[in-house]
Amino acid sequence: MDALRSRLEEAEETLRAIRCGEVDALVVSTAQGDQVFTLKSADHPYRMVVENIHEGAVTLLPDGTIVYANKCFADMLGLALEKIIGSFFHYFVHESRKKDFLILLGNSLAGIQKGEFLLRTACDAYLPVSIAINPLPIDGQMSVTMVITDITEQKKREDRLDFEVRKRTTQLEKISEELKAQNLELQAIQLQLEEEQRALQEGSAQLKEMNKEMESFTYSVSHDLRAPLRAIDGYSRMILRKQGDKFDEDTVRKFNEIRMNTQMMGRLIDELLAFSRLGKMEISKSKLDIGTIIQEVWKELRAINPEREMVLILNSLPVAYGNRALIKQVYINILSNAVKFTKHRQETRIEAGGSNEGGEAVFHVKDNGVGFDMAYHDKLFGLFQRLHNNPDFEGTGVGLATVQRIVYRHGGRLWAEGKVNEGATFYFTLPSSGTQGGETFLKKKEDPS
Repeated sequence: MDALRSRLEEAEETLRAIRCGEVDALVVSTAQGDQVFTLKSADHPYRMVVENIHEGAVTLLPDGTIVYANKCFADMLGLALEKIIGSFFHYFVHESRKKDFLILLGNSLAGIQKGEFLLRTACDAYLPVSIAINPLPIDGQMSVTMVITDITEQKKREDRLDFEVRKRTTQLEKISEELKAQNLELQAIQLQLEEEQRALQEGSAQLKEMNKEMESFTYSVSHDLRAPLRAIDGYSRMILRKQGDKFDEDTVRKFNEIRMNTQMMGRLIDELLAFSRLGKMEISKSKLDIGTIIQEVWKELRAINPEREMVLILNSLPVAYGNRALIKQVYINILSNAVKFTKHRQETRIEAGGSNEGGEAVFHVKDNGVGFDMAYHDKLFGLFQRLHNNPDFEGTGVGLATVQRIVYRHGGRLWAEGKVNEGATFYFTLPSSGTQGGETFLKKKEDPS
């Protein structure tokens, strides 16, 4: 134990003397015997620099024997310097790279060499380092010096970067797969759209052909049915005029029903013709004064219902754009319906107004008539559809279908709300760009206008 302590003290004293420049030579026992190395070239200032740098500094013989190492290198390995000096450097190199290091060491005699290795530490861990080897003649004998840099943090950064690269690569591959799937889906959608477009074009061509057939049919109905209807009505009128006094009351009533039905059929033909023309009519739009249109229609309705107690409340109305004649036809149909379905009320009360909502003008007409069951709402605007078959409420079932076609041709919407025996409210929209001030317009049977 005392002998070991004595050797350690001797080694420490030798190292101290080397560092302080108190010795000029060093004897190292190697496999080839004791060798003497002078330190004349390593003056005191140089040794101080090497001892204080933050990288390992090592001097080797050509066979790899360590003849000098600074404290930083010893700290890297966690070993005392006496455990390092005199050892073969490749003893500390990872087994898998020992051969590579010896090749690098042999090549360094001809010039500077660099490489990265794992060095085994005192705790049997491995430290990643970068090594730069330079040839160095000492006392006429070729040796090498090495600068050893701990690259643990660099490796950690590289590992983190590599992890991020792999992570991002995986994400990109996943995104790429998703994009491929989406691309395939888009291609399928595009093919479907192309198929639908072809079907739409075919349907459009068929619709045009059907419209032509409908026009031809409508003309035929108008031409072929009007003449016999006029004949039926004319002959019925002639018979009643010439021989009506010879008929009993029931026969006269039946002849009058014949005339009434032929006249109703004539009106139906006229409305069908007007309805069919709406589909091909060019619509020129202008700024509309809806209030004036409503007043004109109301005046006409009051003129044909002089005995009725009717009130119209005209509220504020937004500005709208459309074809004046067609929009007037909308109000003729809606207000006529309101007057018709309030005929059994002691007082007919109708309210018209509107507002701006979401960039469009919304108009409404509300009445206090018989209303309707909302369960049949979808049938309201169908051609020839009538929710009230009561003979007191005459009609052909074309009026609201005409309203719908006109509103749709203007790019608007149409709907209604109602409740049985509690009245109905009809709504429609038109393009709008502002609102005008409101007023209340009352019309009673006593008004001279």
